[in-house]
Amino acid sequence: MGGPFGAKNRVTQPLLPSWPQILQAGSKLADAPEPQNVHIYADLVRASESSPPYHLRPILNYLEEVGIRTGKDRADIRVLDHGCGGAATLMYLAAMGFRQVYGVDVGGDIERTDRAVRSITRVSEPSVLLYDGTNLPFPDGSFDLIFSQQVLEHVNDSAIESYLDDEARVLGDLGILYHQIPHRWTPWESHTKTWAVHYLPLSLRSRVYAMLGHDPEYVARLLYLRSPFYYFRQLRMRYPFVSNKTLERLKLRPDAAYYEGNLKLRRLVSSCTEMPVIRSMLSNLIMLDVTAQKMPKIVPNGPADQDVPQGD
Repeated sequence: MGGPFGAKNRVTQPLLPSWPQILQAGSKLADAPEPQNVHIYADLVRASESSPPYHLRPILNYLEEVGIRTGKDRADIRVLDHGCGGAATLMYLAAMGFRQVYGVDVGGDIERTDRAVRSITRVSEPSVLLYDGTNLPFPDGSFDLIFSQQVLEHVNDSAIESYLDDEARVLGDLGILYHQIPHRWTPWESHTKTWAVHYLPLSLRSRVYAMLGHDPEYVARLLYLRSPFYYFRQLRMRYPFVSNKTLERLKLRPDAAYYEGNLKLRRLVSSCTEMPVIRSMLSNLIMLDVTAQKMPKIVPNGPADQDVPQGD
């Protein structure tokens, strides 16, 4: 039919690759870093650039800001994933043209991960390194962007200050530090997928975790949930400019294809970010997004940074 709702008049928009599809292609590339697999992976990433995975958008925004601050193009911006795991984010950035991407971690199949990243960047020196969790194997001021995604809650109390000290050492004067941090005040604990169990006293918490099928000793070794004020205080000791970016992330609509939480609740939370009193509460009850810088923000007409809460 030829009417406005007829099949001939429909415009089919191409489907963007989902994050799970990109991860699957990345895993295949890591298993077999051959040119064909590199091309398939890179094509998927390029196809997603117009609407990148929502959880990577803050990092991409900070990379854009770093490019403006430093005058560097993608190939020259130096990036560190501080606790990179399987380096899925680094692989994505590499396929976007960021060639100076590095990752460190305390374990895992580092050789496999490094091979995968370098099959995309084609650099000769190692990109993913094993390290001791405190001393980064890089010179002072090496990086323009340092980030971590849900890593700091796994750093134990004896190492956390050294972790923060050394990334301050290797961040350049014009660089940006960005962390996503699950914390003690968040009622939903994403690692154990439980509500408010971590609020309970230790003895009761252990019994509840055991009832839910978790090993309490493993959870205790895995998680070091601290208050958001702890991180604000620690970062203010090391940087003159610290900003709470949690609300900016909350405004992003999660992708139903891979969001692991309650999607309806998450969308409700996103809509509440425009309500002044509620958004202030939300910023302390949701996973923390925080940036720190040695120099003030210089992007013209950029959104004002949200002041960090004061106190402990």
